[in-house]
Amino acid sequence: MGGRLVDAVIVDVRSRRGHAPDDGEPNLLDDLEDMLRRESWDLTLEVAPPHGAPLRFTTVYRAPRRPLAFGRPRWRPVAGLVVPVRLFDDGREPEPDWDEFLRRGGKDQATAAAAAQDADIAATAMGDMLAEKPKVAARQREMMLTLGPAMAAEVRQGVRPAHEFARQVESLVRGGALSRAEGDELLQAAGLA
Repeated sequence: MGGRLVDAVIVDVRSRRGHAPDDGEPNLLDDLEDMLRRESWDLTLEVAPPHGAPLRFTTVYRAPRRPLAFGRPRWRPVAGLVVPVRLFDDGREPEPDWDEFLRRGGKDQATAAAAAQDADIAATAMGDMLAEKPKVAARQREMMLTLGPAMAAEVRQGVRPAHEFARQVESLVRGGALSRAEGDELLQAAGLA
């Protein structure tokens, strides 16, 4: 393959997944198309070569075909992920080295990063929903004020994941179920503030 191997960071990800016009009626053909579709993404990567200015470039990542596989690919590229790339002295565009990425455990890192990104999106959506539904927000507030201190203690003991607790508190603050001061108090009780 040649070239120097350096690390780059994915700074932007755009799905290329196109959707055919939908008649609103699910059918077997729609299901089959979803099973056989090969997903791909436009990736913008930034690399800081050992000598020279940082460089941004765009490439396409295509997920391997998964015949009759259900659901989404096991991992997908997300912003912030570190990917090894090959830099060439002859002026060719840098190329991600996906085999090296997988050898370094990149698939597990990508899966974890995508799960964290999905959880952040869900927490934001939860906060937005609570802002629109005051009765639900009131019930969530009551629950968190009652159970929150015990949950914070579980975080301190290492029984409850800290990032999940912090996301939950932040979504309640965003949705108006908790005040910023109440949220900060719970995070402080968990040792997170």
